[in-house]
Amino acid sequence: MSTQVNLFPCHACHETGYPDKHLVVTSEAFERMTRFLACSPVVVFDFETSGLQWFREARSCGLALAGWDGSSEIHHFYTPYRHRTGEPQLDMAMIGPAFKQLLGDESKIKVAHHLKFDEHFARREGWQVRGPRYDTMIAARLYDENRPLALKYRAKADLGRDDADEWERRVDAEVVKLARIQRMGKKEYVACYRYCQVAVPVLGTYACFDAGHTAQLYIKYERAKLSQLYPRIWNTEMQLIEVLTDMEEMGLPVDVAYLENLRDTLTGMATSLELEIERILGRRSNLRSDDELRDLLTGTLGFTLDKLTKGKALSVDREVLESFEDRHPVMPLIMKWRDAEKLANTYTTSILQRLDAQNILHADFQQAGTNTGRMACREPNFQNQPTDDDTRAVEYTGLALEDGGTDPWSIRRAFVNRGPGWVRLFFDFSQIELRVLAFYSRDPVMVDNYIRGGDIHERTSLEVFGSKEKKYRRIAKIINFGLSYGLSDLGLRRQAKIPLPEAAKFMATFFKRYAGVDVFRKRFWSQVRAQECQFQNLFGRPRRMPGIVNKSDYHRGRAERQAIASLIQGTAAELTKESLVRIWRRFKAEGLPAWPVNTVHDEIQVDCHVDALVSVCRAMKEEMERFPEFDPIPVVVAGDYTTDSWASKRKLPW
Repeated sequence: MSTQVNLFPCHACHETGYPDKHLVVTSEAFERMTRFLACSPVVVFDFETSGLQWFREARSCGLALAGWDGSSEIHHFYTPYRHRTGEPQLDMAMIGPAFKQLLGDESKIKVAHHLKFDEHFARREGWQVRGPRYDTMIAARLYDENRPLALKYRAKADLGRDDADEWERRVDAEVVKLARIQRMGKKEYVACYRYCQVAVPVLGTYACFDAGHTAQLYIKYERAKLSQLYPRIWNTEMQLIEVLTDMEEMGLPVDVAYLENLRDTLTGMATSLELEIERILGRRSNLRSDDELRDLLTGTLGFTLDKLTKGKALSVDREVLESFEDRHPVMPLIMKWRDAEKLANTYTTSILQRLDAQNILHADFQQAGTNTGRMACREPNFQNQPTDDDTRAVEYTGLALEDGGTDPWSIRRAFVNRGPGWVRLFFDFSQIELRVLAFYSRDPVMVDNYIRGGDIHERTSLEVFGSKEKKYRRIAKIINFGLSYGLSDLGLRRQAKIPLPEAAKFMATFFKRYAGVDVFRKRFWSQVRAQECQFQNLFGRPRRMPGIVNKSDYHRGRAERQAIASLIQGTAAELTKESLVRIWRRFKAEGLPAWPVNTVHDEIQVDCHVDALVSVCRAMKEEMERFPEFDPIPVVVAGDYTTDSWASKRKLPW
């Protein structure tokens, strides 16, 4: 204990008021900090920044660190170096080499809450994060996936820290004051400056508390042995951090001229459609308001709405609008207007606002973005990226997409190749969620189909309808894919646009013909109830479903459907995550000029040089199909490529 007192005398606290939290603004304090952290087996780090867009002008303005030596006492440090406050701070030329060495020390565990974000800012300084990684945000998901992941929330919920957001409120008050002084709104101010103008003692104390909460969460989660309880999941997730960091830094090139022209076209089209809708209805309606759209549908047009949103309001989503498409001439126009409006705002303007100076788009892939283990994506959300529309292709070019037609509103057309000599590959798991269902259920019809390499949609069409006609295959496809998220009779009615009794009959016939699926579902639900409402998928990811014992039929049924969806979708997601890590490691090991650049659901996109095309394709296929634990169900991938844009991808010739 005497060592601690000598190393950090009271005057070293520099205005935080806490003996374990230090503002490092002198060379002496910096030397004390580096000597202390050199003895710590763990380094917790958290960058404070001037913005969130690491790929543009945002830079780090300070670094919070935490660690411990032989004692159990954690010490926290904040080193400011780019604050725009005129206060004393250290020069990057002096501190940079030490931080580079600290973060690059492979013997130390690097801990952060949302580590990928901090790793981006470390790279901006030329500091590579090396050694074992430990992301407390991902650990929090494994500890309890049903709670929010925010650091302050977890500090309160998992650590019992009632003061978790005290200093965040103080920083927020400073930001509001600074925004007012510069006559800016808070959101505008944060986008321009974030925290770099906040006084060092305020931001530094806040950052020390954040580093402290992260350190304490690390200790708690390690005591709970999360990394040992779920070793396969944990090892994949920690390696995936570096893979996704690389993937985001590579980004996707965008054809800006095309996207700007498309934005203007869509904006003009939306305005024209709005005027035509107003003419037909004889009055103006605010189509952007769901409330006014509900009134229009139920009042003016006399439709009955029955689908509810999560907030229990009557839904007016695309599925609902499509069900009324033939009921009034204004409905196709409303749907077309909504498409144009959404494409213009969500998929053109937002993309253009997120490009770097080289017109590269850097999306934010969130590996802890869902409770099931599936990745999510922000800015833009590639998981919801609209596919090219066959109807529009026929309307505008006279040809279907498969016959060479083009969608004039194609968003995918904007994502172009990296340049001459480069090919983009698209490797997709074939019907992976249905293969996962066949594996878990061991339904003899499904298993036989996949062993024989048959078409499962055609097989379902024959089993349920006794026909391979296109209209029946379409419904069979809806049923098949709907099983992964617990499709109900009502859901089939809406999606297939058929009467409810007919939908119920088809679903009953399906479960009769695929009896193994129904037996599996009921057995699985019973097992989850018997296991304190918990289960793990094949890879070991835990899922907790307390609602599965709810006394309400509605809430219990919803939880049952969510449990099935979590099992199937989560297992499929593990294949994608593990494959990304395997592919990335193999490319590096073999020195192949190729990098993962995107992932959409069960698809992995890779940019590779044409000279390595055969080797890269072979590596991707081998790594993505090498899952012997799914025996006897074969895991199969299909490959596409493009030398132009995402919209023009086509099958590989082998």
